[in-house]
Amino acid sequence: MPYLLPDKYQFKHNFVYFLYNILAKIVKTGENTGVFQYAFELKDSNDLKAIENLPKESIIDFLQKNGYETEANELIKRQIFDAVLSDFLQFIDNALLTSEKAQLSVTFALLRKPLKDNLLILEWILADSSDFLKEFKSNDSHKFIAIDKINKEKKIQIISKAIDKTEKTFLPADFIYELRYDKTKRYGFEPIWNKANHIVTCNKNYATEDMNLNFVFSQESGKISQWNILYRTLPSLLLYTIFICDSVYKTFSSNESIISQELYIRLVSSYGLSENHLRESNDQSMELIPFICRKCNSIVELDKKTLKSIYEKGIFRCQKRHKNILFEI
Repeated sequence: MPYLLPDKYQFKHNFVYFLYNILAKIVKTGENTGVFQYAFELKDSNDLKAIENLPKESIIDFLQKNGYETEANELIKRQIFDAVLSDFLQFIDNALLTSEKAQLSVTFALLRKPLKDNLLILEWILADSSDFLKEFKSNDSHKFIAIDKINKEKKIQIISKAIDKTEKTFLPADFIYELRYDKTKRYGFEPIWNKANHIVTCNKNYATEDMNLNFVFSQESGKISQWNILYRTLPSLLLYTIFICDSVYKTFSSNESIISQELYIRLVSSYGLSENHLRESNDQSMELIPFICRKCNSIVELDKKTLKSIYEKGIFRCQKRHKNILFEI
């Protein structure tokens, strides 16, 4: 299939892949370092012998029944986080590939599960892991964890608590909810997800037009409109997902973050570029980011040229040292 993504979306498309790769780094680092495993001391040798003879899928059940519920819960959290984030990334990757081919009905259909379902589980683990595990292990767990069965108040509560436990999140809970779940918000994903997944929709907020079928007859102007929605919204949600996942990861890794100061600056600078949040656009947000040269402790001014260099090359020019500094991401 040909590459059909218009040039005007290429920067944001590349930025989304940049965010995707950071999320993939969280998975890869956790798996390579054993963070998603959990070591603990058994009470006696009999338990060791029993576990050695069990298939892997029965170990957690054994732990829960033999006085190791705390340890079992810790192991469950780590395994769920690893699996749910890995699944999230598979859908995002394929959504981006279909966007490149202008198969936008498929793109939006693929984005629905990771951003509505997977992300909420990741937020829930961060917000209140005890509450999540209680429901996950209950006799009625499948009914409760069906995302469409969780009401608006509960979802916003989960999102709000998750935000409170991150140090870098920049979007309010109500807005994050609207982007993913609100059928009445044209700037959110929910209306277009429904149109991508159903050939005819009757909801007044996203009803199929007369003599039409959803996405089937999309011409160039329709695809442009769809790309606008995609690249206006997806970068913010993926950046938010990084902050959520890094915060969960830190609970497993003795507070060791995947996001270094340099990577944070690169993330925010590239987000600023993609959203045109620059001082010459009357937006003061970049002035709130303190960036210090580690070589001489001087403040580096984050103008547009510097932001672009940080994002594209991982290089900034220190005004005091009058030379380019390469930092490791």
